[in-house]
Amino acid sequence: MQHNDSKSIHLTNFPSFESIPYDNILVQQMDIVRDICSTALAIRKECNLKTKTPIASMVVYSNTKHGLHEFGNILQDEINAKEVIFSEEFQQAASETVVLNFKICGNKLGKNVQLVNNMIKNGQYSLNNEELVVGEHKLDKGDFFLVLKPTNENFKICHNKNFVVYLDTQQTKELIQEGIAREIIRKIQTMRKEMGCNLSDRISIHLSTENPELLATIDRIDLMEQINHHTLSETENAISKNTNCTIGSLTLEDLGEVQIWAIKK
Repeated sequence: MQHNDSKSIHLTNFPSFESIPYDNILVQQMDIVRDICSTALAIRKECNLKTKTPIASMVVYSNTKHGLHEFGNILQDEINAKEVIFSEEFQQAASETVVLNFKICGNKLGKNVQLVNNMIKNGQYSLNNEELVVGEHKLDKGDFFLVLKPTNENFKICHNKNFVVYLDTQQTKELIQEGIAREIIRKIQTMRKEMGCNLSDRISIHLSTENPELLATIDRIDLMEQINHHTLSETENAISKNTNCTIGSLTLEDLGEVQIWAIKK
């Protein structure tokens, strides 16, 4: 069947590999995007921040032209960040540090190796092309390494050394509540499956909790609209337990429990 004759993509032959143009630049850019995402998710893990919990911003520092601005929305979605900022102020995030190759310099410098190493740590050296001069000692390429290190613990270097990632992991009350709303959405979606709902079925829900912070979340009109939108639901003031409803509970660490009543409309 030819593509022009098809009324559905399901009746169309899969295109041959040769007919798809290869965009080497796009492939390289997506590799970098994946690298940035992996680095950011590693920071989240270190900070014990679930992906469902939004963060205020992510800053991507680079020392090379990258053309990644058009992928900002992808990074926002993958990292769950309110804002993605690209910065060319790479020196704010990372700097190159000279590290001695002790395997070679141990024999070359002998008893002076520790003295030279301390001078390097104190910045008492000059680097000209591929020659390192430390006091009266001259070291050639191979005698030392140039290692990229973050300027502080808040920055993390990507596998691609041209990029450094910073996440604003400070959690405000609003961000915490948005994370709670996402957990509620996930729980209601699970309940919809248990109820045997089709994708287009609408349901009524009622949420209840005794925890003040959880209560503040479900009292936020914008978050309840978000919950209703993603779960095809409408919020009711009450649902009788005597009706054919499904009751579920969501326990959130350090916060307490949210009771959820749901029934097909």
